[in-house]
Amino acid sequence: MQASFQATRKFFLPGPDFRLLTPRRYTVRCHPMENSLYSESKEMANSTASPDQAPDPLTAEPGLGIAPDGAVRQPNAALLQLLGVPSTVLEGLPVHSLEARKEIPEGIAWSLAQLFDEMAAPEAPPALAMLASEGERVFCLKAFRRAGGGGLWVRVDEITDAYETHYYDETAHHSRWQELEAENRELEAFAYSVAHDLRAPLRFIAKFAHLLMENHGEELSNEALQYADQIREGSRQMAQLIEDLLEFSQVIGQSIDREPVDLGALVAQVYEEMAEEREDRAVEFVLHELAPCHADPALLRRVLYNLLGNALKFTRTRERARIEIGMHWDAEEEEAVYHIRDNGVGFDSEFSDRLFQVFKRFHQPDEFEGTGIGLALVKRIIERHGGRIWAESKVGEGACFYFTLAPE
Repeated sequence: MQASFQATRKFFLPGPDFRLLTPRRYTVRCHPMENSLYSESKEMANSTASPDQAPDPLTAEPGLGIAPDGAVRQPNAALLQLLGVPSTVLEGLPVHSLEARKEIPEGIAWSLAQLFDEMAAPEAPPALAMLASEGERVFCLKAFRRAGGGGLWVRVDEITDAYETHYYDETAHHSRWQELEAENRELEAFAYSVAHDLRAPLRFIAKFAHLLMENHGEELSNEALQYADQIREGSRQMAQLIEDLLEFSQVIGQSIDREPVDLGALVAQVYEEMAEEREDRAVEFVLHELAPCHADPALLRRVLYNLLGNALKFTRTRERARIEIGMHWDAEEEEAVYHIRDNGVGFDSEFSDRLFQVFKRFHQPDEFEGTGIGLALVKRIIERHGGRIWAESKVGEGACFYFTLAPE
């Protein structure tokens, strides 16, 4: 086992007053395995009929009692064997003096004193648990109240093997995660390089197609002119696709600089900047009050440009377009949910899982322009902010996009 069991953290559980504190030493670093320890301790606590009951000190599980005055009582044989000490070393000693005794593992001694102090507090929950280390050994201590205010019963289990397994599993997982991140960065750099290098030859194709039509148009047949025009249009679409790919690659690697954002003001600003897209159109724009958020303003602006741009684009066929932006509070998830709703052409929700994938489109290019990257970009930005995005729609009845942002 690596020498990584330095003191960094302890955890208290369970009960309505759940707390997480940081001590000065001895307790081990938290790992995912602590979730199972928490569940086990909570189950043990809940199995007690009342806070006044506690496990029998004669039980086979290693443990000891601590009297209300802090004296150690009834260390059972299983605990003495686990720690390798005689009963005379522990019985009757003040719990705060154990740390000075060389025969007693220092981490265990300090943890017992901490548990006693925490359980003595008026607001303490009925059971507390703590991980502690001693050299390469790892222990889980679980404290319960005894009947009639008779102090505490503390069960002590050695979990070294299980903890080591979880520790190395996590280490291997972390190593593989780093490898995948490096591979993704290489792929992103490759995609950016390819997209960047494609722009120059594409410009030449478009340029010479234009010169062909400009300088030799009279010499070409109508069919040849159509071919040349299709070359220009294809070049234009490809150029837009490359620009979108470059933007997508940049967003993936861009750092996030969060700050408080007045989302309502930002939405209004973006909508005003899109005046050209709603020129000569009847558009009803409804902006409800929005809760402020904590996000990267530049990235959030891209999200709004894409979502508002789509709302304007897909309501183009409506005599009177309506775009509504608002929010509600999700009490279960304890988060603000923002939405952008329109009365546009909509889409089939059966295929909504494809909506945020790169290059996936629900409409033909001759119906509505686009490259199929915008919503994939939006999803990536939202996820990088710790949020979620999803959509609801029916064909011909408009669409509504919902998104959340993590508070920090």
